Amino acid sequence: GRCGRWRAADVLGRMKAKTAVPGLLMHLAAGGDDVRPAVAVALAAIGDPAALPGLRLAAAHDPLPGVRLRAQNAVERLTNVQVK
Repeated sequence: GRCGRWRAADVLGRMKAKTAVPGLLMHLAAGGDDVRPAVAVALAAIGDPAALPGLRLAAAHDPLPGVRLRAQNAVERLTNVQVK
């Protein structure tokens, strides 16, 4: 269920599983309101710059302020990682 998807996103983020980025991006774009915040946090934790386009889109257009904030934080984190 939804709780399982949230937990899966959390675990993938902790594992820094770059192979999970495409699937997580799909959930960021079309997942439930309860899953998208966890997905944005997981993508930030994974740290793959390939997630930046999807995170930028979510930061600008997601209907939930909490998702927009987490996506923006992820963009900032990934952008800082790229610059260093």
